[in-house]
Formats: sequence, structure tokens, C-alpha cells
Amino acid sequence: MTNVWTYLKYLTLSVLLLSISLDADAAVINANSCSKGDVQAAINSASNGDTISIPAGNCSYSDGYVSISKTINIIGAGSGANGTVLSTTGNSGFKITTGITGVRISSMRFIAS
Repeated sequence: MTNVWTYLKYLTLSVLLLSISLDADAAVINANSCSKGDVQAAINSASNGDTISIPAGNCSYSDGYVSISKTINIIGAGSGANGTVLSTTGNSGFKITTGITGVRISSMRFIAS
């Protein structure tokens, strides 16, 4: 029975170390502004698992999407009036490529008009 517990301890430790090393490769990429072009440039430079940080500001997106074709996190500076506020008109906003999973978009407010 002692050998089983020892094995489980080492297995658990190995899994923890593996998960830490996988997260260690993820980067945080700061978009220069909340503009569509700056956010797209940050996404284009990202790798799977990275986080895109969008600064506070009010930006308008019209006719055209920010394309997401990687498993990334996109985090704004908050959803309040002083956070990241994106106003969208027409066919605009964020578009996730079919088949891409695990994308997370948070801490921002969208206003559709």
C-alpha cells in the first residue's frame, strides 16, 4: 500500500510541474490602444495560450472584424465607464475562426448600435 501512495504522490507532482511549465510559456501582449488595428496587431503577434491586454479607452469598431484564429485570452481594463468600451456598428466586433476553442474575452463592455 505504501508503494501505491508513493506512486500517486509522484504522479501528482509530475502533473503539477507539467502544468506549471506549460503556463510558463504563455506571454502577455499589450495592445497599444483599444483600436481595431492595434488589437488585431497584438493578436497577430500572439501564440496559442497567450493573453492580449487591451487598455482602457472608448473605441468604435465599424464594418470589419478583429479576427481570432488562436486559442488566446483577451482581457480589457474593466467593463465600467473608465474601462475598455467597444462600440460596434454594422458587421463588426470579434470573429472567432470556426474550429478554434478556448478563446476567452473578458473585462470589457460592448455597445452595439
